[in-house]
Amino acid sequence: MAAVVPEPPATVAHSRLNLLPHEARHRAPCEALAILVAPGPVASVALAAIAIPLWQKRDYVITLNALTNDARAQAGGVEALRTELENKVGDCNLRAGRKLLTPSAFRVVDDVSRVSARRRPGSTQLEMKSTRQGQGNAARDPRARRDR
Repeated sequence: MAAVVPEPPATVAHSRLNLLPHEARHRAPCEALAILVAPGPVASVALAAIAIPLWQKRDYVITLNALTNDARAQAGGVEALRTELENKVGDCNLRAGRKLLTPSAFRVVDDVSRVSARRRPGSTQLEMKSTRQGQGNAARDPRARRDR
């Protein structure tokens, strides 16, 4: 049978299983550097994974901000045009309403001729025209007609 023989300390330091106390352990300088450098690329990739989308969103927001300002300017112009149109439509409706409320000159003359024809049934249209044209202020004054 074979007996278990411990290895000498020089060969134990290079084995995978290191049971030596901390002071007796032999460490290569690149091993310590590898422990410190290994998280560097991982951290830089994580930082890039966070920073790149944020930068892209920042550019997108800047572009949308410019579009929004242009849209606001156009909306202000459209609002001014709408207000002007409403004012003009209101003026037009007011004039049309006044025009519809006041009778036309033909209607006034027609109503007056009907009223005067009812008062004097013997008067003719020709007689009314001649009195309006030829007799000056007396023909236009209704009191002067009654006194005749």
